[in-house]
Amino acid sequence: MRRILKHFKRIAALLSAVTLAAAAVPAAAAEAELPEKWDKPSNITIRDKSNTTVKYLYNFTLNISFDKGDDLSRFLSMDEGERISAYGKNAETVNAKAQIDWSIDNTESWVYDKYRSEWDTLSSKNSEVWDYSGSSERSEQLTGAKTEERDILNLYSDVKSEWLTTGLNELMTPYVYKLQDAYFNNVSLIDLKLHTIYIRIRFVTKLSDGSFIYSDWSDTAAIGKEAKPSDNPGIDNPDKNNEPKIDVTWSGVSDWAADSVKTAAELGLYPKVLDKENLTRSINRREFAGIVVSLLNGLGLETTLPKENSFSDTRDINVLMAYNAGVMLGKSADMFIPMEAITREETAVILDRVYKTAYDRGLMKELSAVKEVKFSDDGDISVWAKDAVYEMASAGIIEGVGDGNFAPKNITAEQVRAGYANTSIEQALALSLRLYRLKK
Repeated sequence: MRRILKHFKRIAALLSAVTLAAAAVPAAAAEAELPEKWDKPSNITIRDKSNTTVKYLYNFTLNISFDKGDDLSRFLSMDEGERISAYGKNAETVNAKAQIDWSIDNTESWVYDKYRSEWDTLSSKNSEVWDYSGSSERSEQLTGAKTEERDILNLYSDVKSEWLTTGLNELMTPYVYKLQDAYFNNVSLIDLKLHTIYIRIRFVTKLSDGSFIYSDWSDTAAIGKEAKPSDNPGIDNPDKNNEPKIDVTWSGVSDWAADSVKTAAELGLYPKVLDKENLTRSINRREFAGIVVSLLNGLGLETTLPKENSFSDTRDINVLMAYNAGVMLGKSADMFIPMEAITREETAVILDRVYKTAYDRGLMKELSAVKEVKFSDDGDISVWAKDAVYEMASAGIIEGVGDGNFAPKNITAEQVRAGYANTSIEQALALSLRLYRLKK
């Protein structure tokens, strides 16, 4: 009997241990329920990125930015495993889009109302029909970032197929005017001084089982004629569309050049080829051609492409137009050497040619000497550049580098490595602005 009781005690102790161990194991976390709807987009800002001044860059484009709610941002930041663990297998595959709806001159004619079923189901019958925002489908995929932005309403040239396949032609025709660009294409543009574009956004996610979660439509934002500051946080006064537009950015600018660079950008003298560049580095011949073309256009001179490209090492539009204008030449009959840094004496010669071209057409004031100049390194200035260097220097357009020197070109290997006589991007922009200010 004693042996039997001992045996039962052992069994009871074992059962107790199993019970305690089971109690120590946490229960599997219950799957969270997905929300019935996402928080609606907020803080919508619209910027006009159009170009109606540089002939070869004509385009109409708006840029919008918007914020997501914490719920959607957190959900989209998860990887597939994290979503399944948190919400179950239905969250395994997620197609998340920002649908950008628009209407012109009123808030009653939304594109969504015309294509409601396609927008609500992200119809694949025509991947563009629910995306009449003129932004590529791929770029509409949402990420976990709190703030996102899109370029929208890219009005393509009439000769391109995108204009027709997206339906933008039919919807935009009553509101556009046309300009012929450097390639003889008719480019459609919208004058925001005459029209108002209203924008609203919503979020749509398609889950693994084919169901959808939507947000409500955002508050309406607007840009253009009737837009008020309250319609668009990006507009800080009702006359925003009449203010200079800067559609380029830069980094690494020196203190002395900051104001000149900003003014050059406001005046359209800052070419797209230099967007987002560090302005303290040396400028190459291709980039300088962009400044030259912007300056020529800003002075009222038309720039056109040559009938044939003489160069075998570049097809850059700016290079070809600067060459066709007679202000920039190749390094040989068929070589432009676009990536070579431009020297200070080359800069002076090219600016001198720009001035004379505009002056001969009655577009510039008389260039007068404001100081007498004689550089200590005069003997280093190339014969072909000397007149231009002294003409630009005496007029205060270009200056020396200190100690009475001009630094026309790199002579020693050490100077080449240091870029001693190279023109920097910020210097080129400042010189372009100085010359522009002689415009009549």
